[in-house]
Amino acid sequence: AEDIARAEACYLRCIELNETYAPALYNHASLLYAKRDLGAAERMYARVLKVQPDNAQAATDYAAMLVGASPKRAEGLFQRVLATNPSNARALVGYGSVLGRQGDVGGAEHLLRQAMRVDPGDVDAICHLGALAAARGDAAGQEEARGHYDKGLRLDPDHVGCLCDAAELSRDVGDVEDARRMFERVLSLDPNHLPSLRGLGQVLAALGDSSGAEDLYRKTLRLRGDDVQTLCCLGALLRDSGARLEIAEVMFRKALRHDPRHLPSLCHLAMLYGARGDVSEASKLFRAALELDPKHIEALCGLASVVADPPTEDQPHVKAEQMMNHIEEQDAKLRVRLSEAEGLYERALAVQPAFVPALCGLGKVKAMQGMRYEAEETFKKALKVDPNDWQTLTSYGVLLVRQVGDVLNGAHFLDRGLEAAPNDLVASEVRKLRDQTLKEGEHEETVLEKGVERTRWEGRWKDLDDCKAPYDPRYQAVVNGIN
Repeated sequence: AEDIARAEACYLRCIELNETYAPALYNHASLLYAKRDLGAAERMYARVLKVQPDNAQAATDYAAMLVGASPKRAEGLFQRVLATNPSNARALVGYGSVLGRQGDVGGAEHLLRQAMRVDPGDVDAICHLGALAAARGDAAGQEEARGHYDKGLRLDPDHVGCLCDAAELSRDVGDVEDARRMFERVLSLDPNHLPSLRGLGQVLAALGDSSGAEDLYRKTLRLRGDDVQTLCCLGALLRDSGARLEIAEVMFRKALRHDPRHLPSLCHLAMLYGARGDVSEASKLFRAALELDPKHIEALCGLASVVADPPTEDQPHVKAEQMMNHIEEQDAKLRVRLSEAEGLYERALAVQPAFVPALCGLGKVKAMQGMRYEAEETFKKALKVDPNDWQTLTSYGVLLVRQVGDVLNGAHFLDRGLEAAPNDLVASEVRKLRDQTLKEGEHEETVLEKGVERTRWEGRWKDLDDCKAPYDPRYQAVVNGIN
């Protein structure tokens, strides 16, 4: 810290003696950027380019700093550098990252591979190629991304960006311990690396350490108060705690002031309104997100959930399970809502067929329509992807008890849903639902007649091993007797 202070004092003295001395202006800008004083760094880079408009190094650094906050300005600077020198590897990588953020995957990949032809060992280019592959979201893309990150880390084991992206990939595939190890490695190299502070916060939140996650998010915001992703993460953490919804709303709205098109913040704010029972505002926000990206899977599922089952403040997480009755008992407006919700979930599954929240939501809608066979098959698909998804376990348990009368296996799934609840608030709601469901038992309007249909349900567990439900041997005796 003392060396940095002395260096900064030297740069300032140089600038005082000669306000247009470009090397001092540039070095001071770089130092300010390293200190995360982004506003001062931006002003200093602008001064460099005013003195030397063709300073490619300053233009590239300035553009790299602007990529997140002002991608259009960054794109213009990269284009200006490449117009003078088409083989500038840093500008090629930077421009490629801008195109990747804008969804132009083909253009981004072309520029990144062009940079690698200039410098085959360019770890930044390798890392960005990995990010493009990971963004596809499928297993093949994740495997390809892992290959890129491994290659980059073999070339430079301490490359902060590559370590951070590899950690994010591990987090996304569920290997939170590996993600935690790599994020901590990054922070040992750069204690103020914003994406890793935020990423480690997300890992701690997934591990149930809400206090540790909040501390990291707030540290990130102290370094950069306009970091939209961190504002959104902190808002989601506060909302899920159930105790600080007003502060969570402030975080989401602050994120949207900085970036009105930030889809995660739009969706999280919509979910907050939905939990309050403000269906109109929640639907408005989800539809705004879908106008920006018609295939945004969280927006599709969120809108479907609100349309099918407007939440209430007392039990926002479990209300849908309480409505699993035959469609004949429901009015025409609800029929229309359920039909729209079914279409939204199917659109989400067309984008990502194994997306568990969409499978679970579709199962709930089918159960609410009285389509118990289709609902059960949909829940089973979800449990094959994630056997410990608390919402699917709980919904399946309610279906078995209320519409089938299978109390033994229904209670088993409800218990598993309670064990898998992510926090005490959700666990409390699931416990209340479990007790209410088991107390009420099979819905009187959906009792299955003794006969072929009852036999089909009571015998269906005998060959089932993927959902790990108990099987009551008395059911087999009933089946054998009827046969």
